[in-house]
Amino acid sequence: MIRVVVLTGKGRFFSGGRNVQSFVAAGDEVAGLLNRIISPLHAAIGCFSRMSAPLITAISGTAAGAGFSLAISGDVVLAAESAKPTLAYTRIDMSADGGASFHLPRIVGPTRAKELMSLNPVLGAAEAKNSGLVTMVVSDFELETKTCDLGTSLAGNTGNSPEGFAVFAARRSAKFTGR
Repeated sequence: MIRVVVLTGKGRFFSGGRNVQSFVAAGDEVAGLLNRIISPLHAAIGCFSRMSAPLITAISGTAAGAGFSLAISGDVVLAAESAKPTLAYTRIDMSADGGASFHLPRIVGPTRAKELMSLNPVLGAAEAKNSGLVTMVVSDFELETKTCDLGTSLAGNTGNSPEGFAVFAARRSAKFTGR
């Protein structure tokens, strides 16, 4: 049983989005290329939203385009102080994908969502938290540790409802079995 899923980038970026140069190189075949990219992206985000395990996304550096969409799909979104989320789609004359047009208005409200989708501001971690896009901001140095600690905590609490009920009723510390 999968108890928790963690999604993060490798290196200094969460995800810079798709390499736009590949769109240029595809020429007349760009529609086919986009379909080959977007279909698996939407399938992955759909799986994340339907799975029973919580999804933790941990953002450092840039989270642009589809990377932004993936980042906000988390049940818990951690951001390093270096995080710079941006939608960036209208910069390349595209509409938001990856579920952003669905999820974003529900997270930040319709007016702020239209602003983010139309004007493409690059947000700082604190602004993303204040907008409701991020659950917690931590130092870059702490991001991995905080993510692991949170993942361990969430994984240990899954599937232990009887113990959770007993803890609440008896006002004692939990002794989760980690089933």
